[in-house]
Amino acid sequence: MKYYNVIFVMWVTSFVNSVRVEHSLSTYVNFEKYFGIEEELITLADLFLKHELRSHEGEDVHKILNMTSTIDDAKDLHREIGLSYRDYIKHPVNTFLLAKRLATKWREIINRLLESSSCVKDLRVKLQNMEDAIPEKVDFKKIAYSLTNLNLYGGFSLDEIIKGNLNGYAPKQAFSLEDISDIGHASYDREDYYYAYKILSYVYDRMKSNRINELENGITIGNQASRLSSACYKMGHIDKAKAVLSELLKIDSKNKIAKRNLEYYIAVTKKSKTGEPKRKRSTRKSQRYFEEMCRSQIKEMLSKSTRLECLYFPHRKQDVPYQKSRVKAEVLHRTPLIIKFYDVVDNDTAKAVAFMAYKQMSESNIIGYKSSIQSVAVKDRTYWKWVPKLQTKILGLKMSKFPPKLTSFMVNEVGIDGYAARNNSKTKYPPVGMYVTFVSMKDLLLQNNENII
Repeated sequence: MKYYNVIFVMWVTSFVNSVRVEHSLSTYVNFEKYFGIEEELITLADLFLKHELRSHEGEDVHKILNMTSTIDDAKDLHREIGLSYRDYIKHPVNTFLLAKRLATKWREIINRLLESSSCVKDLRVKLQNMEDAIPEKVDFKKIAYSLTNLNLYGGFSLDEIIKGNLNGYAPKQAFSLEDISDIGHASYDREDYYYAYKILSYVYDRMKSNRINELENGITIGNQASRLSSACYKMGHIDKAKAVLSELLKIDSKNKIAKRNLEYYIAVTKKSKTGEPKRKRSTRKSQRYFEEMCRSQIKEMLSKSTRLECLYFPHRKQDVPYQKSRVKAEVLHRTPLIIKFYDVVDNDTAKAVAFMAYKQMSESNIIGYKSSIQSVAVKDRTYWKWVPKLQTKILGLKMSKFPPKLTSFMVNEVGIDGYAARNNSKTKYPPVGMYVTFVSMKDLLLQNNENII
């Protein structure tokens, strides 16, 4: 029988908790869900508008006709994409714009529809389910900030990211200046002042050269300059911060906030840094771990012996030297410790994981409503019969005399937070110790079947 490999990740508790908050991961299947929701929203909103106008004899009582441009634009986009939606959501710019539409325009449309007296019970439940399933603004900000990872880890220049042309593939729609501004402001909110500076500088320069006073999202050139100067100041480049505001006051001499901030920067006695700003390593350990892991290439550190072995860290309260594992294993990363164990999962179990991770979840995203109470949210299917059997087998591995007391088998594919799955433990403490994880990305599962866990 063919066997597959399992990767264990040993996290310390503080790292797990902080990563869950700071680094949300949205996977391919989630964006399939979002695309399917938008498809259904187009149909529902279109039908609702026609019904609403008939009910009020053509009069726009609830002021909903201004929604038609959003609906028509989305309708044209979906008609153009057709059955190629899988290719559409592979592009980071496309997924950014999809998330933005859902978090802003579609959320507003849903609220308008729910406020209408014409919204019958069955439709109301469907809309409420969709409202719960689509990204909120805080989720959209995470997705916006994550685009900087294309530069930090992916090797793409900021110019390539802004233009959207990645590896020769162009998005369906290009970034607007407003979209680029969203990425810059999201970076500032995450205290990543380097990317805030680089991106907001680009937007500010375009606004000046094209004489744009205000963007569609309500961000004025004054707001833009204020954030940009603040990012410079946070990085210690006080002279750059003063230069930005001085230039703004030539354009808008009545800007009181800019005047006050400039007076403050002038009064600062701290010496300004010179040269071009550089990205500073985060002071948070979890952020540093995250960046180091994503930036570095995984190198398998093979044992010198013919039999692959790894060192296993016992429970920290046990004053016992490290124990060698008795199974075929390799260390992939040391901080945090990631160990790859061979020949643990058989073919049938691997197929079950693949089925749950992609096929089952994908179908649950695009299935039509059978009743008014059906939810569009992906269900957690981690409690199938084979799961406890696999968990028992994993826990039975003779890795050490002192295995972790708190050990959990987790299948992490729940909502926008990806691996930040809800804690199903009956105790009030989060599970610590070993985690068996997989990410249910279509390309990984369907094209690389040898490593589907």
